[in-house]
Amino acid sequence: MLLEKLYFFNKLIFLILISFIYIFIIIHYNFLNLKVCICTIGKNENKYAREFVEYYKKYGIDNIFIYDNNDINGESFDVVLNDYIKSGFIKIINIRGKIKMQYPAFNHCYQENKKVYDWLIFYDMDEYIHLANINNIKKYLNKVYFHKCNVIYLNQFMHTDNDHIYYYNKSLFQRFPNATLNFSKELGITKMILKGNIEKINITNPHILITKNQCNSVGKLLKLLKTEDFFNNNFYYDHFYSKSSEEYLNKLKQLLENLEKQIETGKFNICFGTKKAARQQARGELSSKKFIELRDRQICFIGSCNEPCRNSQFQMTYNPKNNQF
Repeated sequence: MLLEKLYFFNKLIFLILISFIYIFIIIHYNFLNLKVCICTIGKNENKYAREFVEYYKKYGIDNIFIYDNNDINGESFDVVLNDYIKSGFIKIINIRGKIKMQYPAFNHCYQENKKVYDWLIFYDMDEYIHLANINNIKKYLNKVYFHKCNVIYLNQFMHTDNDHIYYYNKSLFQRFPNATLNFSKELGITKMILKGNIEKINITNPHILITKNQCNSVGKLLKLLKTEDFFNNNFYYDHFYSKSSEEYLNKLKQLLENLEKQIETGKFNICFGTKKAARQQARGELSSKKFIELRDRQICFIGSCNEPCRNSQFQMTYNPKNNQF
């Protein structure tokens, strides 16, 4: 009788132990089932494109969608990424020669892929996610506290030229190791990781998205978007903003070329003085209705105020689908 009880007790302990092991495996290795992609846009990035791709491939990313925004006769990603393109790891989307394409590209990438991927990452090709003591981004995104989140924000560590004047052929982390945490009060210091299959998403800013269940890098739900809630020394992204002085000057030349192209084509990006209100809305301090009221009061009309869309020199129309003029 005693032996039967001992046998039953040992069997019960064994089953409980097996159950705990099974639960542990399910919780800790379920991340393998996640699908994660990156949506990015690039121009004149051939020197760094391969480093960017290989960095995120090692981090467990499934696919990278690169929107090729080079000049029509400019460099091509095929030259440096042909093997990754052929393997299917990278998909190139052609938007060559077009201007101001970041938001349209990001919206297109999300709408095309939101039902395929659990998480979509929207980063530029000079931005690298850093996750302390985590070697696979899926492990990070599979954390329980992110299950309630629609968007995750990471703060920025800024890398400047580190006193390098010219380009030389080494990795970004070798050339520009010194970085500082960006303590700016602007919400533009963040970048986002967006959950898939969210309806009615319109990306008008790669830094902040107006949607429910917004979280910082450790899963805290943010009712009001305050910059102090984003700062974290373990989970962030490295932004190699300027690179060398020579490369930064080339970037400024590129911006000048874009401006000249806007002047040539007559397609301008014009701000009507609602930037402050837009930031207040992003922080949750303004409702959409109140924002629209403030925006309409602050618009600077050119010509007759009572005929703002009939001026012979300057005309504009409003598109309610994307809330833009």
